[in-house]
Amino acid sequence: PPPRQQVLKQVIEFLKLYDIEVDYNNVGEFQACLNKFKIEHPEKSKEIEYHLLRSMELARYFCTGVLDPSQYHHYALNVPYYTHFTSPIRRYPDILVHRLLDYAVRGEKGPPGWDKHTIQHLCNHSNDKRLAAKTASELSALLFLGLFIAECGTLEQKGSVVKVLDHALDILLSDLGIVRRVYTDKLDIKAFKTRRIQSIPYMDLEWSNGRKQTLTAFTSVPVHLIKGDKPFEFKAVIPPPPPLTAKPAGGASAAGNDEDDDVITLD
Repeated sequence: PPPRQQVLKQVIEFLKLYDIEVDYNNVGEFQACLNKFKIEHPEKSKEIEYHLLRSMELARYFCTGVLDPSQYHHYALNVPYYTHFTSPIRRYPDILVHRLLDYAVRGEKGPPGWDKHTIQHLCNHSNDKRLAAKTASELSALLFLGLFIAECGTLEQKGSVVKVLDHALDILLSDLGIVRRVYTDKLDIKAFKTRRIQSIPYMDLEWSNGRKQTLTAFTSVPVHLIKGDKPFEFKAVIPPPPPLTAKPAGGASAAGNDEDDDVITLD
């Protein structure tokens, strides 16, 4: 199916706040759009791809007899008709297709008791099980990552902010392909505040070592993945920036710059 239009609209409006224009009508143009961002915004391309993919729907199995032909189109592959016909060793829908094609080439009506509603029911069941298997696979990967961190210690990752919330930040860890939420009450800070400027959300952090930091979407930050409070759990935290070096007598910094240096804004 095509992308969820409401989500896609929100994503396009969000990216526009950061001067990132998105315009495509099909999957071919979508891929061209992503390739363009890799050239024009190489430091932001993974974050842009993450936001755009949020609007995509998973492919679904269906019986052609219950849908209008205009709905047969496979959006991701950009083809008008598509069905599985691979070795039926792990996907039940492949077995359904093999059986139906076997009856079709022999000119017979089909297995007794099989009508379009029965086949659609089997398709719905396959869709549910496919989603459950995908969810189980993702949760299992996180479980083993938590076990690895518990046994081997803190895992350092490069992250990028994808969303600013009232008391937390969602951060994309592109090397792991996951998004983790970082809560302000888990950070070594004295205070924080959120604000908006021209609809763009910002979070200001005042660290315990005196440093100040302003974060917004597309800000690059180091992230530490540490052991959680429960077995197999882990949590993400942002380490504090290094403390400021003392300025020489006379007020000038070691680099010869006497400007105030206690605010860091990462873009």
